[in-house]
Amino acid sequence: LNRDLATGLCPEVKLPRAAVGGGVKERTTENLKVILCGASHMKRVCPLLEAKGVQVTDLTAKGWAPSKAGIDSLGNHIKQAVQESPEAVVVMDILGNSCYKFIQPDDSLSNACKTSKGGGWHMLGDIVTVDDGEAKALASRVRPLIENTNANAKIVFIPPIPRYVFGGCCSDSSHSTNTNQMEHSATMIASHSRLRSTLKQELIKKREHGLWVLDVLGCLTQKTSLDAQVKQLRPLTDKDNVHLNVEGYEAIAKGIVEACTKLGKKPDTAASSVSALVRTCWR
Repeated sequence: LNRDLATGLCPEVKLPRAAVGGGVKERTTENLKVILCGASHMKRVCPLLEAKGVQVTDLTAKGWAPSKAGIDSLGNHIKQAVQESPEAVVVMDILGNSCYKFIQPDDSLSNACKTSKGGGWHMLGDIVTVDDGEAKALASRVRPLIENTNANAKIVFIPPIPRYVFGGCCSDSSHSTNTNQMEHSATMIASHSRLRSTLKQELIKKREHGLWVLDVLGCLTQKTSLDAQVKQLRPLTDKDNVHLNVEGYEAIAKGIVEACTKLGKKPDTAASSVSALVRTCWR
C-alpha cells in the first residue's frame, strides 16, 4: 500500500487484531484477576503473579489440607470472592499436603508428622505418592469446591507439585528411607504424572467446561521424557525437598497466566491441559 498508494502506513504490526468470529476479549496480565487457593506453594506464587500485574485475591493458608472444616470454609470464601470479582479465575492447589505419605511399620500410610526433635514435618519411612484409589477419594473430597463454584467462573486446578524427588525431610537416616535409592527420583516423577492423570479424569466428570488442569511438569521442565524431566527439575527444587526455588515458582506463575489467558480466549473449552509443548482439549 505504501508503494502503490503512498499511504505512509507504519510497516510494523503494532495494533492487536480482533479474534476471528467476533472478538472475545483476551486476558492479559493487565486485566487478569485470580482467586488463589492453597497452602505454601501458592503463598509463594502470589507475589510473583502480582509482580506480573495480576490482581490476586489471596485465600491461601499455611499448611492447608482438605479437611471437612477446611473445605467448607474455603468454599464460602471462594463463593464470596467470585461474587465480588465474577471475572476472576479461581486457581486451586489444594491437594499438595495430602498426596505424599510415608509407609508405617504396619504398612499403613501416614501424612508427614511433627516430631519432638528438630521441629518441622517429617516422613518416618519410605515415601510414596498415593495410589489411584486414594487419589480418586481425594478428588471426590474436594470436588464440592469445584462443583459449587459459579458455573460461569473459570478454574485452573494445579495437581500436587512434586516433592521429595531428590531427598527426604531431613538428615536423619531413619527418615525418608527410600530417597537414596537409585531410581527414586524417576519413580516420584512417574508417580506425579499418574496422579495428575487420575485427578484430571475424576475432576472433569462433574465440570466439563471452564476447568483447566495445569501440566506442572510441562511448566517446570518443558520436557516430555522422564530422564529429561528429572534433570530439569533438580535445579528448581529447594533444599527442603518440598518447595521450589524462585525460578521454579516463576515457571508455575507463568503457567498459571498462560492457562488463564487460554481460558479467556475460549469460554466454552472443556477441561484442558497447558504446557510449553503440548495442549490437549476434551469436549
